[in-house]
Amino acid sequence: MGTIDADGVTIAGRPGLAGVHLGYTDWQEMKQERVNLFAEATDDHQFIHVDPERAKATPFGGTVAHGFLSLSLLAPIGTSLLHVSDAKLGVNYGLNRVRFPAPLRVVQSGAAAWRSWRSRRSMGACNSSC
Repeated sequence: MGTIDADGVTIAGRPGLAGVHLGYTDWQEMKQERVNLFAEATDDHQFIHVDPERAKATPFGGTVAHGFLSLSLLAPIGTSLLHVSDAKLGVNYGLNRVRFPAPLRVVQSGAAAWRSWRSRRSMGACNSSC
């Protein structure tokens, strides 16, 4: 797993990371159990996520993770690739132009690469691709 400087970056130094590739995460397998737990938490029980037998008949050939499950995993991915040493906490400020161009099949491995996109004042924004 790659990170910028093991000791982290300061809030003041964050704008200088614009355009810098932050690294890659370790590969993680998406398991049906995790998808089922997310379905329970969100009340999204669409068969494409929770019914492996019925999902086999779809173009995906099996169950796929919820797009919002994949999206929710960006928080720990971001903190695994960049540590802001003088930040007391991190807050999800929001997202722009989020798209799900391809499904993440259950029992498929995925990894993420992050590039710092831009920074305004002390707030940082990241653009990610998986």
